Amino acid sequence: MRQVYLILISTVLILLVAAQWLFNTPIPYKFLAKPQYGNLTLTVVPEENIIKEGEAFDIEFILRNNGKNSINVWKPEWLMDYDIAFYYPNGTPVSKHRCPVIQRVQMTNKNLIELKPGESLRFSLKADAWKNCWTLKKGEYVLKAVYFTGKPEYERITRPYWVGRVESAKVKVIVE
Repeated sequence: MRQVYLILISTVLILLVAAQWLFNTPIPYKFLAKPQYGNLTLTVVPEENIIKEGEAFDIEFILRNNGKNSINVWKPEWLMDYDIAFYYPNGTPVSKHRCPVIQRVQMTNKNLIELKPGESLRFSLKADAWKNCWTLKKGEYVLKAVYFTGKPEYERITRPYWVGRVESAKVKVIVE
């Protein structure tokens, strides 16, 4: 009888260690997390549409849930799940802005925000925090933003969330 208890306790300990290892690796997230689908729109609003040469400016973003269901989205963090791009009026991209690269870590449930139908999430890129990232020379430009998320199996998220890419409309910016 004593041997049966010893085998039973050993088996339980092995299962606990195996479960601990399993849930500390990305393996379960591939099976647990499911993408959500919804109708998101992204609006980009520069602080001003007419800027002085060499002057940085704040850029505001509005991510809106136009769908009929609540969806979870990633908390916006520049260069991790959204980006900006400037183009010349003919559609040619302006050389990529020079900004520090953010170290990419796996997303967790803490990175999610629930957006109910009709709700918007506002966030901004502050010029003073990202000095010289998007200072432009004289001319006319088009500003566009993109919000994007990755596949659940590459993250440590167990709750469903919106997966995809949404682009803003183009906004004219003039630098004098």
